[in-house]
Amino acid sequence: GVMRFMAAFGLPAAVLTLLGCLLLRAVPMLLPRPEEAPRLATVDVRHGAHHLTLTALIDSGNLLRDPVTGLPVIVISRRAAQRLVQLPGKGKVTYPFRLITVRTVNGSGLMTVFHPDSVFLLLPEGWTRVEALLGVSPEGYDGFQALVPARLMNPGLAMTI
Repeated sequence: GVMRFMAAFGLPAAVLTLLGCLLLRAVPMLLPRPEEAPRLATVDVRHGAHHLTLTALIDSGNLLRDPVTGLPVIVISRRAAQRLVQLPGKGKVTYPFRLITVRTVNGSGLMTVFHPDSVFLLLPEGWTRVEALLGVSPEGYDGFQALVPARLMNPGLAMTI
């Protein structure tokens, strides 16, 4: 039906076929795309006598690295961090905590970080140990329990046990 309609304009068949193919390729791009479900990971953290298993968002925008060790930073919620360690008071930083500078869409600031005894990620290959620091999210954050840098989900970058 469409070819008969287009033939009324006197165009050659090859041009009509080309236009039809271009139209078919353009239609999917014009349709709304379904929302992608967030990619999630399971993170297991041990520090001293404490142990946590967290649900984390795999965050391609988390590019945080510790400037001293070069290790990636997994950001965890303040509530989760308080179940793992005794956080220092506001304006105080004592061992094992340090501050690193972070930049977000809201501006820049300082984030409290520490090195836990162990961090494991659940990958399709099984539990994988990764070397990473934990950063404590700012107060008021109520999102996921953790934000894992997407590059940590690559088994080639981690030690498999």
